[in-house]
Amino acid sequence: MNQIFTYVSRQLAGTTIILTMVMSGVIWLFVSVKAVESIINRGLSLKLFFLLTSLQLPNFLAQIIPIAFFIAVLFVYGRLVSDREIVVLRAAGMSPLSLAAPVIVLGLMFTLIGYALSLYATPSSYQKIPAIAVGHPI
Repeated sequence: MNQIFTYVSRQLAGTTIILTMVMSGVIWLFVSVKAVESIINRGLSLKLFFLLTSLQLPNFLAQIIPIAFFIAVLFVYGRLVSDREIVVLRAAGMSPLSLAAPVIVLGLMFTLIGYALSLYATPSSYQKIPAIAVGHPI
């Protein structure tokens, strides 16, 4: 049963990471479109642009990771159901709790990551923004 836990956990983690990267890219694109005005009109350097947009990343990740994990759970377990793997695992004697164990463990891990991003990384990055922007009209 440990191999099944590892298999489902890898599927969930991989899908969550890919979805997080894609969704972060989309949100970064929206942020960068707003910041292009500052680059063109106010003469900000490209390095400063990337620095300021990367400092907003912890806040975005704290909001994106739960959504990406939810979509990954739906996708992975939907695929397991459509491939009849859930039926085979239930016939092999796995309980519903043991089928849900990878989701529970990864959900707790992503919750801790979200707490760390919300409580430490986001406030720290937002404190650095004014210090970086000194001397640059934003």
